[in-house]
Amino acid sequence: MRFRLDSAFRLKVSALAKTAEGLGLQIDEISAGRFLVSDGKRIFHVTAAIDPAANEIDVSCECETFENSRQPCVHIALVLKQRYNPETNSFDLPSVVELLGAVIPEFAGAEEKVAEVREVESRVQKLIEVDEEKIAELADEFDVRQIVISLAGEYEDLPMIYEFRDSRGQTRTVVSWNGYIKAARLQGNIRVEFLGFERVGDRIIAKAKAVDLKRNIEIPAVASRLPRSTEFVHEILASKAIRNALKKVIDPDILAKVIEHAKRMKSVKEVQLKEVASP
Repeated sequence: MRFRLDSAFRLKVSALAKTAEGLGLQIDEISAGRFLVSDGKRIFHVTAAIDPAANEIDVSCECETFENSRQPCVHIALVLKQRYNPETNSFDLPSVVELLGAVIPEFAGAEEKVAEVREVESRVQKLIEVDEEKIAELADEFDVRQIVISLAGEYEDLPMIYEFRDSRGQTRTVVSWNGYIKAARLQGNIRVEFLGFERVGDRIIAKAKAVDLKRNIEIPAVASRLPRSTEFVHEILASKAIRNALKKVIDPDILAKVIEHAKRMKSVKEVQLKEVASP
């Protein structure tokens, strides 16, 4: 799974690494970019590689948290903290192509094959980005509906997760607004504050923050995408800003429990994505 190496990603990894250290996890590097992370009972295989040209990192872990949420877990975070070089503000990791060559020997040293892999990877990544953008937009629309229902005081069993299935049969799970509220209650020790609105040009930006009282972490967030409905605009933006702040402080293990509970209780909204033409 690829992530941009931006400040939000680095901040999230830093917070998770503190949790990992508290759990006493141990790391063994078995080869460049490949690690075994143990909690004393289980061992998880973690891979990590860099794509410098795209300023992205490609990571994976065998744990359920990563598989369910598709977000960095404590095992990945600890590996990245160990491989972080403060002098260069970068991670001492192999490139994606180097890792591929190490894992699949027949690709190593074959420049034409590497170029072919890069081209295929680029095409696949473009398709993924299109799907991710569509999924984010649809999930936001569904969240607006949940927020409006809540504001109107209506009772409805709101789904805790959305499951988007594409034409390739792959499923992407996204936690809903209601799911994040339940996750915050389950985790506890979280304070959320709405900080107000700000007008930037012709846009209205809602600002909020979430404070993890246990780990003493304070995360700001904003929301600016206006809903299609003109009713409850300010209330919807405020709720979305709070949701965005919660996303950054909820422990991935808690999120995984919410996803597991949602599937067990069938609190799921299933969405079939229409096929996207190849770029």
